[in-house]
Amino acid sequence: MSYPPIADHGIIGDLHSVALVGRNGCIDRCCLPRFDSPSVFGALLDDQKGGHFSIAEVIDFMAIGRESGGETEQESRQLVRIARAIRGAARFRMVCRPALGYARAPAKIHLDRDRLGANFSSPHQQFALKANILCTPRTEQSRPSLCSPLAKSPYSYCAIAKAAPAVRSPSRLPTLPSC
Repeated sequence: MSYPPIADHGIIGDLHSVALVGRNGCIDRCCLPRFDSPSVFGALLDDQKGGHFSIAEVIDFMAIGRESGGETEQESRQLVRIARAIRGAARFRMVCRPALGYARAPAKIHLDRDRLGANFSSPHQQFALKANILCTPRTEQSRPSLCSPLAKSPYSYCAIAKAAPAVRSPSRLPTLPSC
């Protein structure tokens, strides 16, 4: 992976945090749940260790407010990615390789029983991912990542949010637009 110019990035945010999204749909920089939190994805700073979240042809947003599913304001902050086919079904592939806490320690992945989500944890941060496509843990450049096989579907979604230490995945996802 190379370093794209900063001008090739857009931002999405929820008034508390922001993610930098490249033209290729890859999230290269994101700190959750606040601007001053340690990074979750930091490929903009180090493309080998910094972590990234890639999915092609995607709609990105951060849900604002409690309607996004959390019981507290902190739990409500999440990054949502939706990939939707324009016509019929398309093949989607997701790769989520977080580098928690500025990549100081590799994240451990605990896959949910239904394989539709996982918990990423490090000594100081925990994040949960929930998706509608099956996920498989793998190692990428000696760092753990979560990957989905190519899945044929009219749409695909995933959400990542800060989790309490014992939480495996977000209990609710925001209401998704109809496809």
